[in-house]
Amino acid sequence: MFVLPERDANELAEKLRSLGALVTMAPIGVDAIRLEGFRRRSIRGRLA
Repeated sequence: MFVLPERDANELAEKLRSLGALVTMAPIGVDAIRLEGFRRRSIRGRLA
């Protein structure tokens, strides 16, 4: 799962589809506090 701004998501989806990938997209609502928590967990996971 990727959480991206709509513009970036559309670009990535187009590229992946051109490679034959099945891509599903859906808008989600994420408030700033939860988004920051998601980013922090993501960064910690990469540093481990």
